[in-house]
Amino acid sequence: MEPALLAQLNSLAQNLTAEKDRKYKEDWELGYDAGMAAAGRLLADLLSSPVLNTTEGKS
Repeated sequence: MEPALLAQLNSLAQNLTAEKDRKYKEDWELGYDAGMAAAGRLLADLLSSPVLNTTEGKS
């Protein structure tokens, strides 16, 4: 994977999992934040996967 793209995806994962301000939020907003945080954690896990970082099969 291209280093610039990898850096952007890592930044996105960090932003999605960043602690959100829980004040003055309705239930649906808290659920949305929790969903975005879960997506960020999944993205971070995927980006740290050894399968993704392998160079096998490159021509």
